[in-house]
Amino acid sequence: MDKALLDELYNKAQEIAKETADKLMQYHKSVAEVYYGSHPLSINVEQIEGDNQEKLRAIAEKFNEYQEQTKSKAEYAPADKVKQANEMEALVKEGNEQIKKLYDDAIKSQKNT
Repeated sequence: MDKALLDELYNKAQEIAKETADKLMQYHKSVAEVYYGSHPLSINVEQIEGDNQEKLRAIAEKFNEYQEQTKSKAEYAPADKVKQANEMEALVKEGNEQIKKLYDDAIKSQKNT
C-alpha cells in the first residue's frame, strides 16, 4: 500500500475511534469502572526501561492499583451498571470491527488490482 492510502485509512480509523469514544462518553465513570474491572489490563513494571523509567513505573503501579479497585467494583456492581458496562463493551467491539473491516477491505482491493 502506498503512503497516501495508508494515511487515508489512518484518518478514517481515527474518525471511527473518535465516534466510538464520543458514544462511550455518555456513560458515567462508575460504569466505566465496571467495564474496566471486568476487562482488566495490567502493566508489567519490570519490563519498563528508558530515561523516564522511574516515573513510568510509578504511573504503571498506580494503574495496576486502580485495576485492582475496579475489579472489586465490577464484582459487586448493581445489575444496571453491569448492563451499561455490557453496552460499552458492545460499542468498543463495534468500533474495533469497523476499523478492522476498513483495513481488510483496503487489503482486498489492493490484492484485486
